[in-house]
Amino acid sequence: MARSKNYLPRISIQVPIEIKDLIGNTIRENIRAKTPVKTGALRTSIRYEIKDNLLEFYALQYLIFLDRGTKKHSIKIARAKALHWIDEVTGENRFSRVHEVDGIKPFHIIDEVEIARVAKDTLIKNLKYLIKIE
Repeated sequence: MARSKNYLPRISIQVPIEIKDLIGNTIRENIRAKTPVKTGALRTSIRYEIKDNLLEFYALQYLIFLDRGTKKHSIKIARAKALHWIDEVTGENRFSRVHEVDGIKPFHIIDEVEIARVAKDTLIKNLKYLIKIE
């Protein structure tokens, strides 16, 4: 599955790499904590990289659909002969070439204000590492 590069935040910050790593790790764990888990693949895919003054975050591409939600839509077969699912009420196997779904309610995982607050709080907690007294 493709990774989403442009949806997750890019944070520009000029501090030592150790502080960037602390901020990146804190934000990553904050996003992971809000991410729903079915198989764990999405939560595990959330990561960050430090590039110069940037913290860049990455995840599997479908994070955007869980974050913002989707509208009611049709799912059509792509490679298989039919879609398959188990009816939640009867427990019976169901098959279809096209299936209407209600969509996904948004989880609001990516909150830029919250991310900025987490970054600021982490930076303030670690100011002692930035100050050198000689």
